[in-house]
This record gives sequence, structure tokens and C-alpha cells, in this order.
Amino acid sequence: AGPSAAQRQSLMAHWGGQIMARIECSRPRVRGTGQVGVTLRLSPDGQLSGLSVARSSGDPALDAAALSAVRGVGRFPAAPDGLTEASYSFSVPIRFR
Repeated sequence: AGPSAAQRQSLMAHWGGQIMARIECSRPRVRGTGQVGVTLRLSPDGQLSGLSVARSSGDPALDAAALSAVRGVGRFPAAPDGLTEASYSFSVPIRFR
């Protein structure tokens, strides 16, 4: 038996925090301000298998910078023990100030 729904949610939140921290470290400096919503799909070993802009900032340069920030991470942290699906999707806001 796998983790309960609450345990799974906690594991996903912890992993999501690690993912956000890596993206923040790789976020390029750009001119302009705004927020881009991206959706990324990861395999349990941390390999990026999908990436798209879910909510545009309205500025193509910011949208491209957000995608670049995610790609710039390289390999993400592996999923915590207990998360065993083939892939996981995360919706991430990337802010530029």
C-alpha cells in the first residue's frame, strides 16, 4: 500500500518546495516585471519530461525567461520515497521583479 492522500499531499508539497527553490536559483535577470505560470512534468528521478507556459505574463521575453529558468535547472531533485507514479505535474508561478 502506498501513502495515504494526506501523506501524498505532504510529500508533493515538500518536493514542490525543492523544485521551486531550484527554479528560483536558475531564474535569469530580465528587464520587466510580471508573473508567468508554467506547468512542468517530472519523472520520479527528477528528469524534466514536459514544460509549457500555462499562464502568460503578456510579455514574450518574460515567458521565454521563465521557460529558460526551468530548463536551466538541469536535473531536479528525485521524488521522495512513496511517490511511485510514472510522472508528476507541477504548476509553478515564476515572478520577475
